[in-house]
Amino acid sequence: MGIKNTFRHITCALAITMALTAVTPGAAAIGTKTAEQKQQLSTGVEWTKASYLQNSLQRDVNTMKINLRDTYTDVELAYANPFTQRRSTLQFARDRHTYENRVVAGINGAFFETGGEAVGFPTGFMMENGKLLRYGRNSNDNNGYNFSNQAFGMNQNGTARIGEFTPQVRASIGGKNFTVAGVDNITRIGESITMFTPNHHLPTPGQNASSVATELVIDNVNIDMKNIRFGQTITGTVTSRNTFREPTNPRIPQNGFVLSANGGALAAQLENVKVGDQVSVQMEVEDHWKQAEFVLGSGPFLVKDGRRHITMSPSAPQAVGRLARSAVGISRDGSQVFFVTVDRSNPQVANGMTITELADYLISLGADRAINLDGGGSTTMVGLRNNYGYPTLLNNVTQNTQRIMPTSLQVRDSSPPPQVTQPEVTLTHMTNASEWRTSAVQGTSSITSTLAQNEPRRENRTTTKLTYDFSNATGTAAAYMRRNEPFLLHGSPKEIGMWVHGNGVGNWLRGYVYDGKGTRHTINFTEENGLNWNGWRYVKASLPQGVPKPYTFDEIYLVEPAPTAQDKGSIYFSTIHVLDDSIVAQRFSDVAANHWAFDPIQRLSDRGVIGGFPDGTFRPSGNITRAQAAAMLVRDLGLQTAGRPNPGFIDVTPETQLYANIAAVAETGIMGGFSDGSFAPAGTLTRAELATILVRAYQLSGSGNVPFPDVASTHWAYQNIGIMNANNLVGGYSDGTYRPNIAVTRAEFATFLNRIPR
Repeated sequence: MGIKNTFRHITCALAITMALTAVTPGAAAIGTKTAEQKQQLSTGVEWTKASYLQNSLQRDVNTMKINLRDTYTDVELAYANPFTQRRSTLQFARDRHTYENRVVAGINGAFFETGGEAVGFPTGFMMENGKLLRYGRNSNDNNGYNFSNQAFGMNQNGTARIGEFTPQVRASIGGKNFTVAGVDNITRIGESITMFTPNHHLPTPGQNASSVATELVIDNVNIDMKNIRFGQTITGTVTSRNTFREPTNPRIPQNGFVLSANGGALAAQLENVKVGDQVSVQMEVEDHWKQAEFVLGSGPFLVKDGRRHITMSPSAPQAVGRLARSAVGISRDGSQVFFVTVDRSNPQVANGMTITELADYLISLGADRAINLDGGGSTTMVGLRNNYGYPTLLNNVTQNTQRIMPTSLQVRDSSPPPQVTQPEVTLTHMTNASEWRTSAVQGTSSITSTLAQNEPRRENRTTTKLTYDFSNATGTAAAYMRRNEPFLLHGSPKEIGMWVHGNGVGNWLRGYVYDGKGTRHTINFTEENGLNWNGWRYVKASLPQGVPKPYTFDEIYLVEPAPTAQDKGSIYFSTIHVLDDSIVAQRFSDVAANHWAFDPIQRLSDRGVIGGFPDGTFRPSGNITRAQAAAMLVRDLGLQTAGRPNPGFIDVTPETQLYANIAAVAETGIMGGFSDGSFAPAGTLTRAELATILVRAYQLSGSGNVPFPDVASTHWAYQNIGIMNANNLVGGYSDGTYRPNIAVTRAEFATFLNRIPR
């Protein structure tokens, strides 16, 4: 929520007497639990989302329990560099999240300046591996959050720490010792000395010159002023100074600092300091903080030794208000950390907590110590939910807007990601439509599982049916199917493939995947107008390459931008696979990769020429029927079937299976009937008939001898078999024969069809 009240700076020598609430509550007085969900985000992190009801007050609380005993779990400090380049808590998490080192949890950090030239800078103390990041300042009185000095940090041994800190900065000037009240404060501090370094938010001590400050410019110091560390003694030479009442606002040297002494009393003590004098500054803080991996100051203290210990006035308006809150707590031995957020999305949904209620809740979790973090509109919790490859927002942020912050606390999981050894992984057989939800733009949509026997099935399984209506659209229309729980694709897959039963209309089938940073990418299962087939077809979409892994796949959608093509109808979905580049997914259960016709059957399946049977088989050794051959030729040639005249065969009616295909090949002269007026749709096709039909269908030409002893020059198909041979489209058997009168199997027909040049 930022801090807008007046502050005083952190002082090291000042002893503060304050009223502390040190009480052990009974049960956590936040109400009765009405809902709860839990997820184990990693081996070391458990997320709980719970709702509580107390009288008419509802509290929605998110809690992360972080086990630092877990080898792969660590808590880290994320911060903007520079502080002006603030990020939302979610952006911080995604920026630092990788496949190998995952950010599994995150919470907003401490308070920051909300106005003036230093807007966005942290108001509290910050340190990283002994390096001073921000000295900070305190609230003016105990009505403010940061009246006292307390911090959260991580020790070098991997345990967490919460406790008080006492930074000390002392300057030796002209043989006299002075206490420095602040470092890089947002303003000069009355009747005290402030040190301004190159890390200050301004190039000068203040925005304007001061006539009541004595300011010494110290240059040529012995350390890197961009890397100030506690335990160092900084020495340098006075290169310029003003006299009291002389307006001053010098530039801060890049290899030095400015000491600004406010008021006449200090001016008198510094009166004899000359250009060329040596100045030294000693900076100290408790050893355990100096040796910590990081330190983040915030407040107030909430819990100490398992009891309430609130270091601000519990009756202050900011304490008694039921607001969105954030806090961090630890166990007694520092091996467990708690991140807690309390929502106040609006008073009708979530009511927030008082500071005291927040302390009590942390005690109920088992926290031995806890401090408050920035709250209100800053309250944010993020995490790596199960089946997601990137962190997402977990709580309901105030006003539905994520606030940008200078700091965030994060939990990193460095455990090895799962190893994928199978080149093909089945994601789902699409037998349960309730695993998906649907929505539509410029239309309506619904999803159901196929229950009726007359609806398309595959491999004797139910399928998922998407019904859509774009007929009243006034713009681009789309029907979306989104997984309730997405698919997380480990490894380095290259494609997603699935079975789709088309209706021949010609819509566009697409999907969404997200990379490891949460960026959404569109994938295409067909081209625009490409869903133009009837029956089952296996389609594939290429995954984007060169993006952060892993992929998260959660959405399929049907879209139609053209107003003239916006129709209504249904399509069906069956098994979805994820594939790497070393395998072609097996399309049919009875055509394994070692089948002699595997490649041509796969290629024709990909082109939509063949679709197999409802039980998922192709039946490669079965004889192809004349009707099936007609259908495959129609699909391969792209012949239109609508509006064809009745071919007039005595055994073919409009109700005959594959009637439209038979009518198309008959009208185009590709296939004819028999002398008795029949077509024999269920009859077989001989190898001689096959040669004749393919020559007609693809207008093949050529000449040459027929090398098969069982095909005499007088054979009725001699010329067509010769043309096929001239085009290298036929082969004989091991004994040299062609066997023109035997029936063609489905595998043989696919092989012949696949050989024809495109």
